[in-house]
Amino acid sequence: MSRYCPSAFPSIMGVEESNCAQDVGLDHVGATEHDMLQKLADELSETMPFVPTVPHNAQQRAARIIMNVCEAMLDLHQDKKNRWEEVACKHYQRAAKTEWDKAEGSMSAILPSTSGLSMMGNMKLKLTRDDWPPYAEAASQPRFQFVWTHFPEAKGRWYSSHDDKQPNPRQLYTPVQETLDRFEEDIEVQIGFTMDIMIAARDEVATNATAKGNYVAMVFNPVGAGAFVDALSSEEQTLCLERIMRAMVAALTKRASQKCVLFVSGQMGSDGKLKWTNKMGNVALVEVVPEVRECLVAGSFDCLALAQKLASSRLFCHVGLAMAADKHRIGNAWLSIRRNRDKQLEFAAWNASDENNTRRSSLMPWVLQANAPRFDWRRITPAAVVSLTVTLHAAEQFLCRPHENSYVEMMSSFSKLLADDLAFFFHDSMKIAVPRLQFGTGTGMVRDLH
Repeated sequence: MSRYCPSAFPSIMGVEESNCAQDVGLDHVGATEHDMLQKLADELSETMPFVPTVPHNAQQRAARIIMNVCEAMLDLHQDKKNRWEEVACKHYQRAAKTEWDKAEGSMSAILPSTSGLSMMGNMKLKLTRDDWPPYAEAASQPRFQFVWTHFPEAKGRWYSSHDDKQPNPRQLYTPVQETLDRFEEDIEVQIGFTMDIMIAARDEVATNATAKGNYVAMVFNPVGAGAFVDALSSEEQTLCLERIMRAMVAALTKRASQKCVLFVSGQMGSDGKLKWTNKMGNVALVEVVPEVRECLVAGSFDCLALAQKLASSRLFCHVGLAMAADKHRIGNAWLSIRRNRDKQLEFAAWNASDENNTRRSSLMPWVLQANAPRFDWRRITPAAVVSLTVTLHAAEQFLCRPHENSYVEMMSSFSKLLADDLAFFFHDSMKIAVPRLQFGTGTGMVRDLH
C-alpha cells in the first residue's frame, strides 16, 4: 500500500465489508438459491453500484491508476513479481469459427481472437460513488479468475461501413438482418468461449478450497460489441445491443447443465425479460427462457466488486470475471493519455470495463509483462527508476492534497515517463502473441474448447 494520507478519506477508510460467508457452498440452484443470490446482487448494487468516471472523480481515479502502475513497475524492477505460477496464468485456445478468426493479422496479434488468457487475482482498488479507494484487505482476499478474450474488432469493419460525412459515421451493412444474424453468431462464439474457460477452470485452476459446492460463478458485463456500435444510429445501436444479449442468453442456455450461474449487468423484470441500458442511453430488452432464469442473476453492481464478493462468500468453488480485450494489448488501451477540450491531460477509455478492471486489479505486474514480454524489467535504467519514483510521489501528494497544480504535475510526469523513459513498452518489436508466451513450469496449458 502506498503512503498517502488516509485521514484525507475518512468516509472511504471507514467502509466495512459485510460478511456473507456461508458454511455450505452451492451444489444445487433452484428458486430458493436463486432468490438468495439475487438478494446478494441487489445489496451490492446498492452499496457498490457501477459508478462511471466523470469529471468530478476522474482526477482522483487517475491518481489511483498511476500509483498502481508505478508500484507494479517498481515491483518488476526489483524482481518481486516474476513468477507466472503465482497467478496460475494459462492460455486457452478454440477452433476458428468466425470470419475474423482467419483475418490477416488476427492470428499474429497479441491476443488472437481464438485465444483466451486466464490469471488468478483479486480487487486492489474498490469502488465508491465518488472514488476508487484502496482495498485495505486486498492481499488477504480470496482470488478469482480474470479471463481476457478478444471480441470483434473495435472498428467493426466486419459489420458496418464508415462515412464521416454522415450524421452517424457508421451504418450496418445491408441487408441489415443478415449482418445482425452474423454479428450475433460471432458474439455467441466468443461469449461461449469465455464461459468455457471459466467452467474448465473449475478443475484446472486454483479452486476455492473452502467452498463445499461445485458451482461456477461467471460475472459478465454486456461488452464485446466493439466501439463501432457507439457510432451507429440509436436504432441500429439498439438492434446490436439486443443481439449481444440474445447471444449471451443463448450461450448460457447451452451450458446451463454444467453447474454455472451467470451474473450480468442489467435488470431482470418480473416478465422474464432482461434489460440493459448502454452508456449512450439506448435500451435492449431480451426474453430469458424459463430453463435458465434460475441460473441468471442481474443487477447494477460493479462487476469487479461482485466477483470479489462472490469469491469471499465461499458459495462457489470458482468465480470468473470476463475481461474483453482487443488484438493489440491485454487490458486494451489502459495506459493511453489524451488531452481533453480544455487541453488538460487525462486517461483515455474512462469507462471501458476491461481497462478499468485491469487498472483496479492485483494483476498489474503480470499484465505489464504480458504486454512487453521481451523486456527485462530488472534492467530499467536508473533514470527511469527515478522517474517512476517521482511520478509515484506526485500521485501520493495529489491524493493527500488535491490541487490543480499537483494534478498537472502528476499527469505531466506520467506522460513523460511513458513517452520517454518507458517508450519501449509501446514498441511493436516488443509484442509477442499470447500463444507463444512462456508462462512458466506447469502453465501455458492449451485447450481447444468447442
